[in-house]
Amino acid sequence: MFNLTLKSDNELLSMLTPDTIFVVCMGCDEVIFPEIDGVAALRRMGVSRADLTVVDTFYVCNLDYFEVAMQSHKGQFASNGRILVFSCGAGVQQLTSYFADKEVFPACNTHLLPGFQGVTPSEFDCALCGDCHLNYTGAICPITSCAKSLLGGACGGAKNGFCEIDSETECGWERIYKRINIQN
Repeated sequence: MFNLTLKSDNELLSMLTPDTIFVVCMGCDEVIFPEIDGVAALRRMGVSRADLTVVDTFYVCNLDYFEVAMQSHKGQFASNGRILVFSCGAGVQQLTSYFADKEVFPACNTHLLPGFQGVTPSEFDCALCGDCHLNYTGAICPITSCAKSLLGGACGGAKNGFCEIDSETECGWERIYKRINIQN
C-alpha cells in the first residue's frame, strides 16, 4: 500500500491558474488518499466549488479505463491549459503522456507503506519517494525514467537521445527537457 499526502498550501497555490482543471483518481484500493483534506485546502486558497472543474475517474494510471472515462469530459480539457492531479506519481505520468500539450502537476506526495505493493497496470512507475517533484520535471519522474536515477540532470552519456546504459531506452532527462520545452 501507499499513502498520498497533499502538498503544502503554498505549493498547491503556485500550481493554480484560473483555467486549472482538477483530476482526482478514484480507482486504487491500495491508496490512502485525503480527499476531504484536498477540498479543504483548495477552499483555504480561495477556490470555490464554482471554480472547480473536477474529473473523478477510476484508474488514472490505466490508459484503457482513463480513455473511457474521458469521453464525457473532452470538452473540459480542450480549453484548460493546466491539470492538477490528485493521484500517485504513476497517475500523474499517465496524464502527462495522454495530454502532451498541457502542463500536468502533482497535488500529492506518494509515500510507501509496508505491505503488499500490487501491480500498476501501466508502463509508468512511481518510486514512492515521498516528496514528489514532478511539477519541476515536466511530470516525468527522473528517478524511474533515468537508468541512473539522477536528480540533478542528464549525465551527458546519452547518444542520439538514448541511454548509455541501455541503448534501447530513451534518456529520461532528454524526455524531461523536451517536455519542458514543449510547455514553454
